[in-house]
Amino acid sequence: MKKPFAMLTIFFILGLLAGFFIDIDLYIVIILSCILVFITVYIHNNITFLILVTLLGMIVIQLNLHKSEMTNFNGDMVIIRGIISDKISQNEYSTNYIVKTEYIKNKEEFLKVSEKIILKCIGNNELKIGDYVEYKSKVSLPSTNTNPKLFDYRLYLMMDDIFTMTKCKAVDIQIIERSRLSTIPKFIIDVKEKLKKSMDISLSPECSQIAKAIIFSDKTALSEKDSKTIRSIGMAHIIAVSGFHVWILSAIILYLLKLFIYQKRIRVIVCLILLWLYGGLIGYPPSVLRALIMLSCGMFADVIYRKNDSINSLCFAAFLILMFKPLWIFSVGFQLSFTAAISLLLLTPVIKKVVPNSSISAIIAVQLGILPVIAYHFNQVPIFAIIVNFIALPLISLIIVILFIMMIVSLISIKICSAIGILCGGLILSFRYMSILLYKILGLNMILPSLTTAEIIVYYMGIFMLFGYIKLKDLSREIKRVIFVYAVLVVLCIGLTDMLYNDYKIEFIDIGQGDCMHLELGNKNYLIDSGGILYGSFSAGEKVVVPYLLKSGITHLDGIFISHFDTDHCAGVPYILDNLSVDKLYISYIDYNNKLSKEIIIKAKESDVDIGILKKGDKLSIDSNSNIEIIYPKSNNEKGLSANDKSIVMLMKIFNTKILFTGDIELESESKIINDIEDIDILKVAHHGSKTSSSAKFLEKSKPEYGIISVGTNVYGHPHKSVIDRLGMYNTKVFRTDTDGLITVSITKDDYNITSYNMNKNSLIGLFKVFKMIIWNTIFVCILSLLIKKKSFVNLISLNELKMIIN
Repeated sequence: MKKPFAMLTIFFILGLLAGFFIDIDLYIVIILSCILVFITVYIHNNITFLILVTLLGMIVIQLNLHKSEMTNFNGDMVIIRGIISDKISQNEYSTNYIVKTEYIKNKEEFLKVSEKIILKCIGNNELKIGDYVEYKSKVSLPSTNTNPKLFDYRLYLMMDDIFTMTKCKAVDIQIIERSRLSTIPKFIIDVKEKLKKSMDISLSPECSQIAKAIIFSDKTALSEKDSKTIRSIGMAHIIAVSGFHVWILSAIILYLLKLFIYQKRIRVIVCLILLWLYGGLIGYPPSVLRALIMLSCGMFADVIYRKNDSINSLCFAAFLILMFKPLWIFSVGFQLSFTAAISLLLLTPVIKKVVPNSSISAIIAVQLGILPVIAYHFNQVPIFAIIVNFIALPLISLIIVILFIMMIVSLISIKICSAIGILCGGLILSFRYMSILLYKILGLNMILPSLTTAEIIVYYMGIFMLFGYIKLKDLSREIKRVIFVYAVLVVLCIGLTDMLYNDYKIEFIDIGQGDCMHLELGNKNYLIDSGGILYGSFSAGEKVVVPYLLKSGITHLDGIFISHFDTDHCAGVPYILDNLSVDKLYISYIDYNNKLSKEIIIKAKESDVDIGILKKGDKLSIDSNSNIEIIYPKSNNEKGLSANDKSIVMLMKIFNTKILFTGDIELESESKIINDIEDIDILKVAHHGSKTSSSAKFLEKSKPEYGIISVGTNVYGHPHKSVIDRLGMYNTKVFRTDTDGLITVSITKDDYNITSYNMNKNSLIGLFKVFKMIIWNTIFVCILSLLIKKKSFVNLISLNELKMIIN
């Protein structure tokens, strides 16, 4: 094979993905691997070898997923001794540290456990990196995503080999010893702090922040305003140390070494040592690790007079990294870095034939390559990123060069470093002002829904065909016909499905303590409530609702119903109005004394969103199969009611299924509507399961088969035990978003079905669906191929026209 690591890496990645999504017994995989090793030794077969590599991927990721010892203590109160190895975040209430444990005491004895954990230290503290501490805490697992496709904090920490969390008050942490770090970590921290201090001395505070972000990828150093500006114009790669930084640093080091060292091999060895030390200084992020491995391969090939294959080196880097960090396959940094690199290698030479300028062609190649990854993870793409990069890249390249020179000089003389800092500070300020100007002029982002796996594959296949890496003319005439006819049939099927098939679905999105329901009714989409501000500045609308809708392919809402103006029900509406297209806002009253109510009304008018005020008796016909009837309130001017008791109560009918949405109504409002309701199938349990709602009379009259409670961690005792008991008394089956995650009600003409995300998350249902789709598509293509060989079928298509279209 010309590029052996290409196929090796592809099949290894397939094994990693299979091992992650299929919880197969590790011993079975090892036994199969041993059998295949035996077969491979005696029967030299490439297929057998590639299957063996796939099984290796499954073994590697399974070992990684189950290597934590701390997870055995989940839920236990333990005493932990360990070293503070890093500080990862801080706010006015608490600080999060990474602790490298040495001992853990559960019950009577200390056990030796060497593993990283998160320590959330509540209150002011004097902890420093390197402190040897002891504290008592309950061990817990990090939170995981409870809505499909959203950020998984547990997986994010597992990528850094962190599997558990602890929490403790600052006063309860005992510092046993100061600065207990071993020699190498202590040396790295000291050098890093010295370099950062030199930047603080040599540059103004705002320039120093930007410099530390550029050189050390220290995102916490950068102000939120500067970070948002830089990301919005498509220059985020400058505050995430990448291969570009490594390439510049290597050029500087080699130039300086050439002045003192004659032998090329010695220069290369010294350069690589310094580059790998810099990688260690910033913690070896995926992009830097990739660049270091590829650069090492290229430099060694050069000194031993061998030709280096960049694609093979790239695949070797991916294979090597994933062997030691298999969960990085899900890392955004890893995906962006390797996608950008392969796009640069494959697309730039072709683009240069049309656009001779090397910088522009490289920028275009990278932007084309990373587009699906950006859209999938972030759902927005800077429209003018290519133009902005072309304008700003020369300046930022010069800044990076000078900053690296400053970093090297600061180890010799801080005075010379400060002198260079005068020039560098001016350039950084110029870049900052340029970024602000470009943000005002060109800082537009296109909101995009996440692409499906199939759509991403089609995109890259289209790119490879466009750039000549996949050539239709090299395919046989029969294969071309199969591709053409299959594509036409797929397009027709999708079009007919959209026209004829109406999907009716209600999703209770898990937004913590609050309400948010997404209604997918045929070709229309609605929201009932939007969640609110859960804690601190965490907005459910910004962090959960909008990302979930975009990742589900929804950029337009036909309407938003606001049950009432409590923050946990509607604080996310302004952000939704800013980021999605919305036709209408439905409310039952306007509270001019409520700040949030006024903000939403003003925002709706600014966004040209119609406002409809609902009252008892109003009916909304969605389509021929679904409608909504307003049960409550009786009028828009009812006085003396609490905000909860002003909630809209809606009865939705889809085919023969009845769903009652109750907002936060309490006993007073329940008593007013009890004669207006009938037997229902599904009840959105009022007020998150509060004991002030869901009375026995109300449940007896409505007789719901299912009760769905939208609830999160709270101090109110929701849902109350008495409500759960009453629901059980009337044989109502209960689903809860805090335990079940996103809850989906799928409704057909004959029946309805309720499932939860947490129920299916670790099951094989999704995998079987994909497997079934692949099998049916394969069978269909095979049958199509056989039919196309028959003259009777071929005659249905004008071969000349087909040839014109394809060729």
